[in-house]
Amino acid sequence: MIHRIYLRIEQAESDYRIIQTGCRPPPAALSCVKEVACGNVGIVCVKGATMKTVLALAVAGMILITAMAMPAFAASKANRVSVRYVPPKNPAHQEIYTELKQRGVLEKLQTLLSPFRLPRTLRVSLTGCDGEADAWYEDADITICYEYIAELMKNMSQETTPGGFAPIDTIVGPMFEVSLHEFAHALFD
Repeated sequence: MIHRIYLRIEQAESDYRIIQTGCRPPPAALSCVKEVACGNVGIVCVKGATMKTVLALAVAGMILITAMAMPAFAASKANRVSVRYVPPKNPAHQEIYTELKQRGVLEKLQTLLSPFRLPRTLRVSLTGCDGEADAWYEDADITICYEYIAELMKNMSQETTPGGFAPIDTIVGPMFEVSLHEFAHALFD
């Protein structure tokens, strides 16, 4: 449904002024000559309106739409990301758990994601997945498996690269990439 705002505009020397507004159409004598759609608000300009005025009214319509959306936006809050390192069941993953926890990798991810205004708390967990090398998003939870990190470790460089990337960077980079991919799912959930 499109809502219309009717404005009667009068030219006064070099500028324009609104002399009448309302939600009812103008009398037939002041038939509309231009209409601009802004989302679900149609801004109707009556005789005498110019493109400059149409643009100004379009901006006014966008402000109106934004004002109507503010209550929903206000329900969202920043800093709604929590992190958790679940101690591994598999002893082979203890080194991954210790290294990533010591470096505060999930806390860095939390800092990166905290400015986003989310409607509910997002939990990011590093946990064992019973042999499945994966990561996923489900019900406000991002799960990153130790098995996925172990797979990355198999392929990581053993020395610092000429570009200055340490072996741990070859793990953290892809881990952040997959976390951001899963976070994108959370944004649209």
